[in-house]
Amino acid sequence: DLERRGSKVSDTMVTANRRGIMANAALLLVASMCLALTQFPSAEAFSTPSLGLSKTFSVSHARGRVSSASLGLRMAATREGTGKNRMTESAFTTPLVEKVKTDSSAGYEWKVKGDLIEKKLNLQEKVKFAKPGLTVFDEVDQLAAEAIEKGGAQNMDEDEITWRLKWLGLFHRAKQAPGTFMWRLRVPNGIVTTEQWRVAAGIISSYDKGARDDWTVEACGDITTRQNLQLRGLRLEDLPKHWKAMRDVGLFSVQSGMDNVRNLVGNPLAGIDPLEIVDTRPFCEEFTNKLTNNGMGNPEYTNLPRKFNVCFVGSNEMYEHPDINDIAYMPAKNDKGEMGWNIEVGGLLMATRCEFAIPLDAWVPQDKHWALGDAILTTFRDYGYRYTPRTKCRLMFLIDDMGVDLFRQEVAGRYKASTGEELAKAGTGLVPKEWERRDLIG
Repeated sequence: DLERRGSKVSDTMVTANRRGIMANAALLLVASMCLALTQFPSAEAFSTPSLGLSKTFSVSHARGRVSSASLGLRMAATREGTGKNRMTESAFTTPLVEKVKTDSSAGYEWKVKGDLIEKKLNLQEKVKFAKPGLTVFDEVDQLAAEAIEKGGAQNMDEDEITWRLKWLGLFHRAKQAPGTFMWRLRVPNGIVTTEQWRVAAGIISSYDKGARDDWTVEACGDITTRQNLQLRGLRLEDLPKHWKAMRDVGLFSVQSGMDNVRNLVGNPLAGIDPLEIVDTRPFCEEFTNKLTNNGMGNPEYTNLPRKFNVCFVGSNEMYEHPDINDIAYMPAKNDKGEMGWNIEVGGLLMATRCEFAIPLDAWVPQDKHWALGDAILTTFRDYGYRYTPRTKCRLMFLIDDMGVDLFRQEVAGRYKASTGEELAKAGTGLVPKEWERRDLIG
């Protein structure tokens, strides 16, 4: 897009951490080979004529590769649920959170009920119970002034700096570079204008000391696997002016860290791919605007049990990786031929557990995607686990015990309350079951 507009990105903006890239690439290659050798003893099943994954084993195209069952992953048919709620004796009839008033600009928050606080709540939940994360939205100037007064953020209250600032997308680099932050923005579907690029590059350049090596702490920028931008090396003292500069060009970072929904992912070729199934850009943008109240913060979704990933699939290749998202919107038509989305839920990729998203047996019209997303998010907010270990607080662990049928029933009830419509059964998927993945450079 930049090339078509005749613009260039500054050298500073595209600075990358080469060591991190090489390490991640090596880990991915080793993991892929180990999985392939474990699951496919035949050498022919994992032939790689070039440095990349073969058509037989394509991590990015579940419907055109081996089945989930052959990878030892459980499918929806086996998810009857234990019926046991691991946080309370009330099974799944009573939410774990309640709506309470606050003095913040948001006016309220969803807070874990007090009788759970002494039970199994993990450290992060206790921090959230003490003070809502979204309150930092009102404290940008105050926190910056305190950082100046105390000689840097590293000398401030740990709960504020380490945890709550993540609701603004700010991650303190306490070990690597004390006093500096990584700033995670929100870039729905990876769409960035040239004006926004220039502002981001300008912020990074303001910390340029002239060094050109891998060891001097300066600012740089990341382009992430979720089509997002992260700026590194920022100081809290400068946040108010950076905050204003970003918002003036339509970029914001609220609810981009901690227990919130991550950046909305769509087809990276949206709008220019002649073979796309649907242009995912407007759906990613609308979902983000609803989720964050147009970047002003939305307390309905700022106290989830854990992070949450959402994608809209628009490509035949499934570049969007729906299998590892908590909600995957898959393009589909109903029995009347109307365009909409089949829904898959619960995908996750962790060090301790990797599972594909499972079908919810649900279809919604294109314009009802948010109503369905809201129903799933609030179900997770109300019943999702918040204990130790936090690794078991993702959506799939709730589905394990709730069972996919009861989970769907709860979601369908909330969807109907919002739209007045029943949640339809899954339609006919439009992503081809077999597809020869194209090689694209650009």
